[in-house]
Amino acid sequence: MVEEKPKVKYKINYDIETKLDKNNWNNKIFSSKNSGQFKIIGVYSQNKYKAKNYICEFLDTKYQTIANCSNIKKGNIEDNYKPVLYNVGFYGDYKGSIYNHPFYKTWSYMLHRVFNAVYLSKYPQYKNITIDKRWYNFSNFISDVENIIGYNNLTKYKGIKFELDKDILLHNNKIYSLKTCCFVPNKLNSFFINKQNTNISGFEGVGLTQNIYYRARVNRDGKSIFIGHFLNPLDAYEEYHKQKFKVLEYYLNGEFRWVDEKIKLAMYKKLEMQYIETINNNI
Repeated sequence: MVEEKPKVKYKINYDIETKLDKNNWNNKIFSSKNSGQFKIIGVYSQNKYKAKNYICEFLDTKYQTIANCSNIKKGNIEDNYKPVLYNVGFYGDYKGSIYNHPFYKTWSYMLHRVFNAVYLSKYPQYKNITIDKRWYNFSNFISDVENIIGYNNLTKYKGIKFELDKDILLHNNKIYSLKTCCFVPNKLNSFFINKQNTNISGFEGVGLTQNIYYRARVNRDGKSIFIGHFLNPLDAYEEYHKQKFKVLEYYLNGEFRWVDEKIKLAMYKKLEMQYIETINNNI
């Protein structure tokens, strides 16, 4: 059962409610085709000249909607609070074409990363990641989107691919939420992928050459730039970190100089935190 309950949205119109309504409709249990059982809790109509509709409430989620007699009998009503993605994500009170909404993919992919078993088996680092339950509700998510740091740049720089990031503002954060997320260019987000675990040396950016020298390389604009050869991996990594810091400055003072200042400061801090963690992991 979905934990978040919708507020009572409709007022019963007692002026047009008849004895027949009370006896034949109100508080009886009906079944929908796809969303489970519901009951009618009252008559709804804006005025007496409009067709009579009924307020329907689903038993599992308490979601309320309006339907006429025909759709009630046929079961043609939907519970927008019933989970439709990974048994947690639901549409809420959003009205309109869900799949055509510009942030539907962002929302659904966030759920995919956290709840899709196949994805988690491939990327086990996401097994400890959670999502603020408020964002299980799509209508809540889109109402919060405009308040996510970096949102204003989405329309200014339409040619750039942006991603919803959870751990730049707060390093090693484990939850997707309004307070912790920001929109950043994909290129900058990828910059912080720490690949130290895939290197024989144990240090990001450092490889072993001829089983003798440790070679340091840094990536910039999609190109691998040679830094130098070193006798031990720690020296190689120290130089690699210095150069990576310069690459970040290169991006934030150039191509991405328009990125929000709060995000910039968080990126410099994150790079330093990654450095400290790498050193500690190899002591």
